Amino acid sequence: MELGDAETGLLEDCHEDWRALWEIPAGPPTKSVAESVAFLLPLIQGGYLTTLAVTAWEQARAAAPMNRDDALTAVRRSESYAPPVADGETFYLLSITPKGEAAIPQGAFPND
Repeated sequence: MELGDAETGLLEDCHEDWRALWEIPAGPPTKSVAESVAFLLPLIQGGYLTTLAVTAWEQARAAAPMNRDDALTAVRRSESYAPPVADGETFYLLSITPKGEAAIPQGAFPND
């Protein structure tokens, strides 16, 4: 897979912090859930990103990355793109993988 600026930008964002699925349709490069699914699937399938299932942001650091099939399922489900409405409700975060980290161009971060 050849990564463009949009894909590399998302990898850089996920390298710095997790991104919630509901954040993806809100802005570039996608504007809808359908566009978000189409944009994210190749990054998950290619092993650049995975997802974490959590009920609070604080759980992200200790959360186990989902296997590829489960991550693909979460990304395909439109309800995954809604923020939680109640405490304890599961939501999904994008998490960069070692392959995704290796795909970020040298010099993208000041301490590289």
